[in-house]
Formats: sequence, C-alpha cells, structure tokens
Amino acid sequence: MTDLPPTDPATGPRPTDRSTSVTLRHDDGQADDAASLMDPATKSLEDALRITFRLLQVSMAALLVVFLFSGMQRVNQNERGIRVTLGRITADNLPPGPQFSWPYPFGELIKIQTVPPTLVLDREFWPNLNDAERNLGVEALAGTGRDSLDPVLDGSLLTRDGSIMHLKAEVKYLRTDPVKFYQAIDPTAEVSIVRAAVSKGLVEAASIATPDQVLAMSDSLKVVAYRVAQRMLDSIDCGLTIQEITLTSSMPPRRVAVGYRAPASAEADKAKFEQEAVAEQQRILNNVAGPAARTILNQIDRYESLLALDKTDEAKETLDVIDRLLTSRPVTIDGLEVSPRLEGDVPAMLRDAELARRRTVDRAVNDRNRFLALAEGYAAFPGVVMNSQWTDAFKTFVTRESVQVQLVPAALARLVITINRDQSLAKEQTQKARQKEAERLQEELRVKRERERLEKRVRPDETQSSQ
Repeated sequence: MTDLPPTDPATGPRPTDRSTSVTLRHDDGQADDAASLMDPATKSLEDALRITFRLLQVSMAALLVVFLFSGMQRVNQNERGIRVTLGRITADNLPPGPQFSWPYPFGELIKIQTVPPTLVLDREFWPNLNDAERNLGVEALAGTGRDSLDPVLDGSLLTRDGSIMHLKAEVKYLRTDPVKFYQAIDPTAEVSIVRAAVSKGLVEAASIATPDQVLAMSDSLKVVAYRVAQRMLDSIDCGLTIQEITLTSSMPPRRVAVGYRAPASAEADKAKFEQEAVAEQQRILNNVAGPAARTILNQIDRYESLLALDKTDEAKETLDVIDRLLTSRPVTIDGLEVSPRLEGDVPAMLRDAELARRRTVDRAVNDRNRFLALAEGYAAFPGVVMNSQWTDAFKTFVTRESVQVQLVPAALARLVITINRDQSLAKEQTQKARQKEAERLQEELRVKRERERLEKRVRPDETQSSQ
C-alpha cells in the first residue's frame, strides 16, 4: 500500500520533500471473525446493564416508598403522641390512632404513656433484710435484727424528737404534660427523679411529725410528703404530677419494736374494754328496763341531786315522775310528753315488790289482830291464856332441830345422866344449819344484785373520766 501526497484544497496536490511508503499486512479472514463475535456480546452486555439499571431504579423507588411509610405509626390507648421534625416539635398531644411523622433521622413520633405508673419505696426507709426476712410481717420482725443500724445498708426516718422510724410507701404519678416531660426528662431517669422527690417529701414530713404519727401513718404525714414532692417536681418543670402517696407499712427499730408497741397496745385494749363496757351497760339496762332505762336513770340522778341541794318539793315532783315511769304511764319531762315502754326485769321486780308489800301488810294486820284477841282473852281468863301461850312456846322449843328430848321416869328418886350427843344427829343438824345459812346468803346476794342493777348507774362519760 502506497501513501498519496498531501493535497491542498486550494492549490491541489502539494509536492513532498521525500516519498514515504508504508506496507500493512493483515489476515482479512481472522479480523472479520473477531468483529462478528464482539458485536453480540457487546449488545448483550448493554442489555444486561440496561435491565439492571431499571431494576435498581425500581428498587430505589420501592425503598423510598417504604422509608416514607415507615413514619406511619399507631398511638395506642392510654398514650399521647408527639411529632418531631428535624429536632423540633411540630405537633403534640396526638390522640390514639394512626399518626404520621417523617422517618428517622428526619423526624420521630414520641409516645408518652398516660397510665399512672406505680413506684414502690420499700427499701429507702426500711431496714436491710435478707431473703428470708423479706417475707415476714412487721410483727414477726419485732425483736429481731442487730442492736444498731448501719446507715449505709439500713434506711430510716428521724422524727421531730429525734426518734428513729421505718416506713414503706407506694406512689402513683401522672405524665400530665407530655411535651414538658419529653423536653425535660430522660426516660431512663424518670423513676429516679420521682423516687428522689417522694423520698425528700417523706423525710421532711417525718421531721415535723411525732413517732406515733409515723407509726399510725397519719394523713397529715401523707399531705406534707405530697406537697414537698410535688413542689420539687414543679421546680424542674418536668410535666409530672403525683396522684397519690400511700403509706403501706411502718415500724420502730426492730430491737425495740416489742416494747415500743406496748403503750399503743394498752390504748387499743383500753378502747376495746370501754366499748365492751358500754355494750355491757346497754345490755344490762335493756335487760332491766328496756328502752325506758336511760330516762329512768336520768330522773333518779335528778332526784338525788335535788335531795343533795335540799330542794324537797322539786324532789317530790321528780319522785312522782319516777313512779309514773316505773308504771308505764305517760309523763311530761322538761315540757315534752314521754310515754315510756318498760321492759325487762323491772316489771317483774315491781310485781314481786308489790306482793312482798302486801304480804308484809297482811302479816302485820294478822299479828295485830292476834295480839288484840290475846289481850281480850287475858283480860277475861288470865290463867288459861298463860297456860296456852306457855304450851305453844314449849312446843316450839322442843320441836327445833337442834333440841334433843329425853323422857325421865318420875318415880326415880335420883337419876344421874351422862349426856353425850348423838354424832350422826349432830352431823345431820349441822348440815341442815349450813344449808339454811347458804340459802340465806344466796337470797341476800340475789337481793343485793337486784338492788345494784337498779341503783348502780354506770355512764360512758363517767367511765372515761375516771379512767
């Protein structure tokens, strides 16, 4: 192959300084085969790259859609949502239901629980216990433990007089302002903040309370603790509000708990005995006179007071009122008409008293009539009356159980008798005498008790004042 001389477009072929010749040799068959093989491979590669690019575009679009829809979340019941976009709050107090926000890191949907959490303070002011002691009650812990407290391990409270007390509490609080809560508090520090606030409140409340108030877990203790704890939370503007503080357990130091509770136990027993005494008093009064018992006792008190003041006329009027009350007749007391309903033992006792009165009167009348008859007989026939009375007296004497009668023959000029009492008869007489004496004493005791049930006046106010 020979190169042609260069040609000038204006003048035509230019002469060259020297002639140059290049000879190229190649295999035309082999070149054509390579070109024919490269064209389909290049096209296939081009098609594969085009399909891969399309698939990559579709995948990126799908990922973009999934990324955008990942910001759709649901706010559950008892929750409130806060929408945050690029670090700024764009919506707050979102209600329950589906809510949209930009996906992270462009945005975020914060969910704040509105259910009141419960925080238990069972170790802050309670002695350090092992696993076995934690299941024991306050009574079982009394008298156990060490003689002293370790301030590192054992929690306690100091009252206003310097006494040591132990206390357990439960706290319920609300996230009333979700925005302030989100802005001011790290969720991991929420429990620690509330625990510190309530602990401070309990410490201040105990410092102005008495040991008995702490032991009784009084309401004033809870009120002071609530105010102090809420004031501390308000000072950091965290959106938390304490709903309730409940004191669950209290006790003095374990080693002195037994002796410390003795006065409180005595006071409880005193109150119990007072209630039982009042109930017993009411039962006795109801058994004696029924609903009218209290009214009758008040009038008896008034009658005795008037006698003590030497107001005889008013005392007689009051006595008449008592008589009318005891006979279930209407009576006017302090301007009010009273119709008492007399029940219980008093009606029967009044009937027995009336029968005894009648018997006494009848016996006195009979004795008087008999004496008058004897006086008339003695005036007419003195000897007959004297013999008759002597015979009656002798008969009464010899018929006594303690008298033994022995008949002596009248013909004997001299009789010597060695008297030795019959032991069996003496024993029998002694037993009968003792039995009669016991019956007499029982009767006197019964009469005394009946009299006390009527005369003894036990009033609740007098009982409390005497104690």
